[in-house]
Amino acid sequence: MSSRKAKSGVDLREDIDKVAAEVELLQNLFNGLSTLPHANAGVNSGIGADPESRSDGEPNVPALELVGGSDTDLPSVFSVERNLAPVSDGLDDEAILAIIRDGLKRDRVDLVLQPIVSLPQRQRKFFEAFTRIRADDEQIIVPEQYIAIAEREGLITAIDNMLLFRCVQLLRRSQSKNQNVGYFCNISPYTLADLNFFGEFVHFMSENAELAPNLIFEFAQSTVADRDDDIERQLSRLAAMGFRFSMDQVASLSLDYDALAERHFKFVKIDARTLIQEFDAPSSHLDIDVIDLKRTLERHGIDLIVEKIESEPMLLDVLDLHVDYGQGYLFGEPKVGAEA
Repeated sequence: MSSRKAKSGVDLREDIDKVAAEVELLQNLFNGLSTLPHANAGVNSGIGADPESRSDGEPNVPALELVGGSDTDLPSVFSVERNLAPVSDGLDDEAILAIIRDGLKRDRVDLVLQPIVSLPQRQRKFFEAFTRIRADDEQIIVPEQYIAIAEREGLITAIDNMLLFRCVQLLRRSQSKNQNVGYFCNISPYTLADLNFFGEFVHFMSENAELAPNLIFEFAQSTVADRDDDIERQLSRLAAMGFRFSMDQVASLSLDYDALAERHFKFVKIDARTLIQEFDAPSSHLDIDVIDLKRTLERHGIDLIVEKIESEPMLLDVLDLHVDYGQGYLFGEPKVGAEA
């Protein structure tokens, strides 16, 4: 007799409900894409598959292709392939837009991981997830090249939504292998403003609330500063489920620590250069000395992550501030991989 315990009817019902929720979420995304501008130019087919039904009547769901860094501490659900080169910076907007459309149509939107490490030990503690779009089998376009164009053409929500969905898939696979890994998943203001989809996503997360300890949603400081009532209501629902938030793209170190803590922000990311410059030449308008920033954040239950650490000298300057977490190319360059 097998030693593996058979699933109960309740467990099976829960599994079926989760799969149904995922299919519904993707189908809603497909339907939304069909109404976007330029849909007839290749986006109306959804992400990674034509919206035709399979022989069993279910919609084609895009395959999960995983990508990550080359370090040996990557989750075992990742296997690393060769890195792809960015396309030429000389491409005009129309060429980039064509790559975006084709990438959405042909499921060339890849999930990329970059490690976040403890300092000074440099031990991997989290991963940040973001996207790159493959132009072909040899080249990619990176967010710096396509974000503004995708925002202008109304395609950024589709890209963000696939990132959100694939983060959930990846985390569930990691947990099935008993890997206790945390993932930061960026959400753009455009996705937040898409209240119909974001409301559906919040409902979807309520069906997967067991992922809350390992999934951190990240927002830019400019997004956090906009206290839109509808968005605040959805974020409060996520917080009530136990999901934590992170703030990045910090343009000002004058932070409302009480408000951040109240809204369930548990992490703040600050650019290494910004932090070092403030330490070397303090601004007169700040309410707090940068040397006290970390301690103040900790008193509010918020961890400080210094990002874009690119060199050993830069790391030494950061360590003078007794920072606990770091991120940047010094600790791991994201590279393309495939599902293990």
